[in-house]
Amino acid sequence: MSGLKCTTHNCEHNTNCHCNAGVICINKNGVCKTKVKREYGMLEQEKANIEAAKDFDFDDNCEVFIQCDSTKCNYNHNNACCSQIVNVCDGVMRTKCFTKKVNK
Repeated sequence: MSGLKCTTHNCEHNTNCHCNAGVICINKNGVCKTKVKREYGMLEQEKANIEAAKDFDFDDNCEVFIQCDSTKCNYNHNNACCSQIVNVCDGVMRTKCFTKKVNK
C-alpha cells in the first residue's frame, strides 16, 4: 500500500508524513503499535521533516504493509488493510488510524 499519510509529531519512522517502517501494526482499537518515539522528541521530528522537505511525492510513497487487528473495520481483510489511503495521526491519547471505518 502506498497511500499512507502519517502526521504523528514524534515517531522515528515518520519523515515528512511518510512512514519508513515497512510494516505497520494497528491493534484492535485502531492504535498504531509501530510508533517509536524519537530520542529528542518533536524537535528532532521537525529537523527530519525540514531535511526531507518536499522531496516526497505521495504517489511515490514507500510500499508499506499494514497489519490490522481491528477486526470490526471494513478495510480489514484477513488482518491486512485494503484501503487505498490510510491516515495515521496523533489522537488525544495515542497515535491512531483515522481511516478505520466500522459499520454500526
